[in-house]
Amino acid sequence: NEVNKVIHEQNVKVRQTVDQVAKTLDQTNPVRQPYPYLQESDSYYYFDLTENIAHNGKISDQIQGSKFFDWKMLAPLGYWQPLNLHPYVGYLVYQFLASLNPDIPLMFGVSFTALFLTALCVLPFLLICFHWRCSPFISLVSAVFFLMIPIFIKRSTFAWYDDDSYNILFPLTILWITFMGLQHRQNFKFLLRWAALGCVAISLYALFWHGWVFILSILMVSGFLIVLWNHWILKRKDETKNLLIFFGLIGLGTLVCISLAFGPSQFFIFFKEGWTALNDFLNPKLSLWPDLYIAVGELLPAPFHTTVHLGGGFFFVIVALLGLGITLGRSFKSKGNHYLPEVIIAGTFLFFTTLMAWGAQRFILLWIVPLSILFPLGLKSLWEILENYRQKAYPSAVMKKIFSSAAILIALGLMIVRVHASYVEVPSLLNRIYNDVWDKAFNQIKQKTPPDSIVNTWWPPGHFIKAMADRRVTFDGATINKPQAYWLANVFLATDEQKALGILRMLNDSANLATEYLQEIGIPLSKAVHLLKDITPLNEAKAKAKIGSFLTPQQTDHLLSLTHKPPPPSYLLIYNEFVESNIQLSFVGNWNFEESERLNRDPQFIAKLPSKNSPEYISFLWKMAGGRPRYSEPLNLLGQHQNILLFAENVQIDLNDMICKINSPKFGVGTPLSIFYEKDGRMAEKVFPGANLPYSVLYSDHDGAPQCILMDRNIAKSLLMQLYYFDGKGLRYLRPVVKETDLTRRTQIDVYEVDWEKFRQDLNNP
Repeated sequence: NEVNKVIHEQNVKVRQTVDQVAKTLDQTNPVRQPYPYLQESDSYYYFDLTENIAHNGKISDQIQGSKFFDWKMLAPLGYWQPLNLHPYVGYLVYQFLASLNPDIPLMFGVSFTALFLTALCVLPFLLICFHWRCSPFISLVSAVFFLMIPIFIKRSTFAWYDDDSYNILFPLTILWITFMGLQHRQNFKFLLRWAALGCVAISLYALFWHGWVFILSILMVSGFLIVLWNHWILKRKDETKNLLIFFGLIGLGTLVCISLAFGPSQFFIFFKEGWTALNDFLNPKLSLWPDLYIAVGELLPAPFHTTVHLGGGFFFVIVALLGLGITLGRSFKSKGNHYLPEVIIAGTFLFFTTLMAWGAQRFILLWIVPLSILFPLGLKSLWEILENYRQKAYPSAVMKKIFSSAAILIALGLMIVRVHASYVEVPSLLNRIYNDVWDKAFNQIKQKTPPDSIVNTWWPPGHFIKAMADRRVTFDGATINKPQAYWLANVFLATDEQKALGILRMLNDSANLATEYLQEIGIPLSKAVHLLKDITPLNEAKAKAKIGSFLTPQQTDHLLSLTHKPPPPSYLLIYNEFVESNIQLSFVGNWNFEESERLNRDPQFIAKLPSKNSPEYISFLWKMAGGRPRYSEPLNLLGQHQNILLFAENVQIDLNDMICKINSPKFGVGTPLSIFYEKDGRMAEKVFPGANLPYSVLYSDHDGAPQCILMDRNIAKSLLMQLYYFDGKGLRYLRPVVKETDLTRRTQIDVYEVDWEKFRQDLNNP
């Protein structure tokens, strides 16, 4: 009880102690390489493409229009991805550094890319400060606060090899170009030059971010407002024509630039796909397939204070809003210019990005663009107000010096506080997932598996596998919301090995083509899914008999060619975080297709669908998946008396007869449904007739470390638990080929090979 109390009440201290011990162990063990690995998983997606450039001179052998083909994604079919020039930028950075040090590794070289991009971001930012006519000191203070924005720091640090920085660099550049065009709107030649430059900048942006249509839409909406204000309120009708031409040229010129680069149809493809990608994140809709986006943290809303903190802090946001409000107030009051067109653009940008940032954390990065350009304007406005007050109240030269000195000291103090806060915060912002354990495992996969192998695992390590093991994957972080997630979840949740491998055979044969084919011939998705689950565990003859007259002979033959061909070499990869966070599997694998079809036929229900980011929406989705599963964290051994083991939460197991009793304020008091444990070289289950607790206990002496986990009985029986906690013992068709772990067991990776030949023989000779 005392141990439980300490663990619960001092959880943070316990974890800090574990992390400190782990760090000490890491420091006392030799590192595998002298430079750090890349941060987060998306960096490895771009690293893989950069390796293609280094080896073949291009990111893919197949490039058509605005897309390129990645044969490692969505195996075995591959996937057409939007073209992105980020790997080429990274390769140029690497080549530059290699000219200084020819021995620099590619991974180390591309790690500097974010730092180069950060330096580039400062240039348009300072140009906008110059456009606002800010003093050098105000520009310096603003630049420091800009560079210290937490989310910008996180996504621009060393080894963050992702494309986030372009969502700062290009919007700032496009805004500065637009501001310069508006400044010269009375000079038609200058206006045309800036409009042309804006078209080029937006077109280049399209090669780095799929949602580039957002910035174009902001400019078009702002342009409409500017023209109305200038023509009807300010009565400057002589400028109306030039303004219309300027914004019209930006829109039409972008179409022309993209059409020249990729073909006439690509602009509309770009626009449609970009708008769809943006809309998918912001608008609620009920998909027929389970929505896995709710499992991605950066696509979920953050609390208000977290959003403000990541966006620069309350001081930064308030000063930026003051800059917007004061400038608008002056313009409305005097009906003069006071940078009104530029502020309309910044205000429109701020309005829409605020809505987006509150809807999903990933858009906070876009939100800081208008905030960062309004911040120096706010500082300048505040200084002008204070200076006007000083001139009226204290006009002497001495007071002017005192006033100026005090302002400088305050600004320097604020900068020091901001820099120090960022220094303290940086370690918590870093996202280093990949480590020596992953590296060892992937080196073994690369050595022990054929080049055409498919590694089947959950989506987070997908980019790692493609880049470091050079193998194909079923899905990854770039294809997270594909139907493959449903099928793979059913593989890992299956309580029968034959059913699991039947689904896996179809998945590695033809991905989701079998489902799509059945839908094409008029079969509803719910019936198609059930049919495939029925026939995939069978041999071809029994599958035909099961289908019966449901399909024509030709349709049956085509369907079986998608489900029953000999698949390529296949492997299952599991790791500790996947097992411990398997709640995603239950949500995806237990999806109710019949209910989703029924609800989608009800327009009134769709209209009343809760907001996508609301708790009500999450609860609704869980109802669609049959409710949240029961699953505890691993409970560690606290003590042992003879053959009786005592685990955290007062879970008691008698090894003599495997009787289990629980006396926990958190999980209840009494007897569980059953206990799963290893017996005679396989996983066994003992059912308790007098059970009063609605879950089972899984007991494992995993690598000499006894522990137990409380979970739903179906999860305990699943293939995932058999592979991870019992090393696949007793399974017929799965053989371990890789097993890697660190000393603290914070990272554990197991890889199993599928014996397709034995599976085929057993199906044909039951």
